[in-house]
Amino acid sequence: MRYTTIIDLSESALYRNHNVRLVYLHLVLKSGYHDQDRDLITVSIRNLAASVGLSVSATRHAVAQLEAVQLLRHEGSTWRVRKWIAVDPPTARPKQQPKQKLDDKTNKISQDYEQQVKEAREALFAAVREMTKAELEAWLAELEEGRSLKHHGAYCPANEQGRAWMRSVIDAKQ
Repeated sequence: MRYTTIIDLSESALYRNHNVRLVYLHLVLKSGYHDQDRDLITVSIRNLAASVGLSVSATRHAVAQLEAVQLLRHEGSTWRVRKWIAVDPPTARPKQQPKQKLDDKTNKISQDYEQQVKEAREALFAAVREMTKAELEAWLAELEEGRSLKHHGAYCPANEQGRAWMRSVIDAKQ
């Protein structure tokens, strides 16, 4: 078993003709693959017809159709089967950024995040310092209800850790 290339005929008018498809597929699969006989096959129309199970007339018509679109060319006693079409090369994949640049971006994101966390903590501490004990207890009640509202420009998470921290702040507040 070996692999070969083949042109996709499914978007061509040739694809509707079963005999053309069959003859082209047979020729692609049976053509040579060594350096000296690549894409070449030596076969007569009668032998080709017998191999694919078509009449000689149907085989001639299929061969004529393939020659008309230049997928098949007669060269002396052999046939050259066209299995691929040279088109514009695909665009190159984008190059990966060097690891240093990725590390720099990761560090920048990490630093930005740490700065935001620091600012949020400072805002929370400033808000707690400004608030009265009654305001802090109201905030704690909101946290226990699962609400995390903004007070004096700061947020406290409505989780167990945030509630415990708020209780300790209230206990320390005199």
